[in-house]
This record gives sequence, C-alpha cells and structure tokens, in this order.
Amino acid sequence: MCLMPIRFRAAPCVFTAPRAVKIGMIGSAEAARHLADTLPDGLPIVLDPVLKSSSGGTLMSLDSLTPLLRRVTLLTPNLEESARLSGLALMPRNTENQCISTQEPPQDDLVLFRRQAQIIQAKGVAAVLIKGGHADGDC
Repeated sequence: MCLMPIRFRAAPCVFTAPRAVKIGMIGSAEAARHLADTLPDGLPIVLDPVLKSSSGGTLMSLDSLTPLLRRVTLLTPNLEESARLSGLALMPRNTENQCISTQEPPQDDLVLFRRQAQIIQAKGVAAVLIKGGHADGDC
C-alpha cells in the first residue's frame, strides 16, 4: 500500500457572521435558555424542535422551549410536535385508526393545522411551518 503525503495549503480565513441559524435537538432546558440569552438580537432563528426520540423517549418538555420560542423566526414542527406544542389533537382518524386524508388534507385537517399554528404563534414564534413527517400514508 502506498501512502502519499498530505499537503495542506493555508487558505485565507475570512470570518463572516452568520445571517441565520437553524437549531435542531436541544439537550436541556439550560441549553435552550442559554441559546435564547446569547444569540444576537435580530438574527433569524429556525427551530426544528425535537421533542421525542425515534424510540419514543421524551427529549424536551414544552416548558423548556418557552424562552427560546419567543426568539424563533420560523418553527418547523412535524405533526406530532405541532399537536404537543399547541395542545390540540393530531389529525382526525377513522375507526381503523387510518388517516382520513387521501390526496390532500381535508378541509377539517387544514382548519386544525391553522389553529395549531395560531396557538404556537401566540407563544411568540413569528411563523410556523407544520411538516407532514411521521404521517401515515398520504396525510
């Protein structure tokens, strides 16, 4: 086996302040408070809240996110997260526990999603984009 020497060339380093930040999983309420307190004012913040692990364990409580929510420009919860953050139920299901939606969400679902977003926005979030991740079928 032939190992070729690695050569590094110094590249000019230019520091550019971030124009926005995206935050995913936050490990603790303390970390959420720290982010809320230290991120610069006016910096757009996108928060993709991770409230529950893929194995089902709770990672963050809703109260833990409250200080940071007031600083968030865009919140991008999935269906379950938007239900937990708003306190409103997940989308309606039929008796077989299947999503009622087929191609597009029925009008009732859209009303529910809008209401969830309004409740979340009332907590101080500028905008909410509810993602369809974790939905069954075409919901």
